[in-house]
Amino acid sequence: MRATTAPVILVGAKTDDHVDAIARRLRAEDVDVIVFDTLAFPDGPTLALADSLGGITIDGRDVGRPAAVYVRGIYTHPLAYGVDLREAMASRWDLTLIALREKGALLRGLLSRWHALGVPVYNPMGSEWRTDKPCQLALLSGRWPACPKDPLDQ
Repeated sequence: MRATTAPVILVGAKTDDHVDAIARRLRAEDVDVIVFDTLAFPDGPTLALADSLGGITIDGRDVGRPAAVYVRGIYTHPLAYGVDLREAMASRWDLTLIALREKGALLRGLLSRWHALGVPVYNPMGSEWRTDKPCQLALLSGRWPACPKDPLDQ
C-alpha cells in the first residue's frame, strides 16, 4: 500500500540509466513515479504553469505538490549528457544558446515552485532559483499590489 498518493517526480532523461533505475526501484515499492523527460523538453512532455505556485501540469496531469522531486539534470548546456546540438550550433549558435537559456529559465522556475511549496528536492540545482521569473510571478501572485505597467508598453 502506498504511503502517499502524491507522485515522486524524477527530473531527467528517460534514456538515462540512472533515472530508469530509480524509477524501477520506486515503482517496485508501489510509488507513483513521473519521469519528466527534460532532455526531450520542450519537444517531449508538455508543461503548463498557472499563476499559483501549485498550478503545475505535466502532460495534462495535475502534479501541483508532489511527494518529492529528484533532479538528475535539465540539459541546458550544449555539452550536457545526451544533448546533441552540433548541427544547430553550426547553423545558428546564437539562437541555440538563447533557446537553451529560455529552457533553463522555465525549468528552474518549475523547480523553484516546488522548493517554495516545501517539496523535498533532492540534488537541487542551487540557490539562485528564486530569481527566475516563473517563480517570482507565482510568489508575488495575490501578495502585492499589481505592478505598474512598463512605460514602454503604453
